Amino acid sequence: MKVGIDAMGVYVPKLYLDLTKEWAINRAPSASQESINALVGKVEKGIGIQKIAIPDHHEDPVTMAANAVIRALENGAIDIDDVSSIVVSTESSIDQSKPISAYLLGLLESYFAKPLNSISCSQIQFACIGSTYAIENGLNSLLAKTSDKPYQIVVSTEHALYPLKSAGESTQGAGAIALVLSENPRLVELDPFSFGTCTKDESDFYRPNISQTPIVDGKKSISIYCDCAESAFKTNLLKSRTAPTQYQHFLFHVPFPKMAEYGLARIYRLIQENVGEIKKTHPDDVSRVELMLKRTPEFKVCLAEQVNPSLQLSKSIGNIYSGSLYLSLYSLLHTNQNTGRSVNNQHILMTAYGSGASAKVFSAQFSKHAYEEFSKYQTLNLADVCDGGERQAISMQDYESIHNSRDFYYHKDKDVTASSPVTGYIESEYTIQVTSKPGSICEPNNEFKLDFIGDGQNGMFGYRYYSFVKGQ
Repeated sequence: MKVGIDAMGVYVPKLYLDLTKEWAINRAPSASQESINALVGKVEKGIGIQKIAIPDHHEDPVTMAANAVIRALENGAIDIDDVSSIVVSTESSIDQSKPISAYLLGLLESYFAKPLNSISCSQIQFACIGSTYAIENGLNSLLAKTSDKPYQIVVSTEHALYPLKSAGESTQGAGAIALVLSENPRLVELDPFSFGTCTKDESDFYRPNISQTPIVDGKKSISIYCDCAESAFKTNLLKSRTAPTQYQHFLFHVPFPKMAEYGLARIYRLIQENVGEIKKTHPDDVSRVELMLKRTPEFKVCLAEQVNPSLQLSKSIGNIYSGSLYLSLYSLLHTNQNTGRSVNNQHILMTAYGSGASAKVFSAQFSKHAYEEFSKYQTLNLADVCDGGERQAISMQDYESIHNSRDFYYHKDKDVTASSPVTGYIESEYTIQVTSKPGSICEPNNEFKLDFIGDGQNGMFGYRYYSFVKGQ
């Protein structure tokens, strides 16, 4: 039985920050760069980013997920009544108990004007690899025929947020991508028996409950990414029915586009060792050998032809955490559609990674009519409004206003003079208040919106209220 991705839908916020203009002028002095051009060069060439998507005040992970799901259903002409489950993968959750998928179900019921209470809803979390865990589970469910309904949905929805003026600020982003899984998929066949996995207890990237932004060691994370990918790929080599020389495309989790080059260097070296082109590398020589391989004409051609087409959207959207690998897949289809190059029946090696840490490497193949199927999709137009698109650049003032906005803030009410019977320490009492959000910069149109967060007088405290704004 063939199983895989039958349809896809992507939602990207309309607002974006151009990292080559006002941001670079503002940040160059604090980034210890000799000039603005030096910072722009570092961002464009060293990281590979030009623009990052920014959610408007009415957007959050729930609205982005709902918009992506609607697009996936429309792209695939799929009836919501034929969907058995919705699994959300995110590290941008908005509730410590209720999953985004439950909020999402309510939005879909409102949109389709009917109850959908037979759909199973859950949420999975493992940094940027959660979506791949959800997909692997979904494929196994399809193989086991656990439902009489033909479709399952996995949706990744994220807002990658880093502190202002931090090293990670240029690797932010936002968006959602919905994947519809089924038997006999029209887009991509995923080999459920090819998954190689590596999992470790690592501290390269984590976000405690007290923080809205992560604590990250960038260099350590890159190293662990490559090491975990190596271990997972070695298992994939033993399990996959696809020979390593058969792959026409290599797709990677892309926190920033340059990461794909690091990932390819590791996979490329292992393939060269596997086919006997080079000797097995001693662990102490890995960096030297991979640097040598990166300088060869063959590697450069591989990067340009088998990886770069999958990076084009990330350059203008940024990091969407658990959706990044599948945005690469969408980008590959999108780019080849624009250049008129068919991908039908071509083989793909997919490398997923999530900090903390885990990697999965698995084999896939485009379906025999994938190119024609994708040509029916609603176009993802990332052009500016002035150029006939939907996107709108924002100023540094608006960007920092959105960045600094919070759903809640803590107001010190009074000091408690008695010591706590639990901790023994003198504690202070705080009142948690809901923040009043400013109006939208770009008014919602034909999309879901966050109306407000309840404050106890207008709606239940902390609960989120949504609606759909019809197109004009």
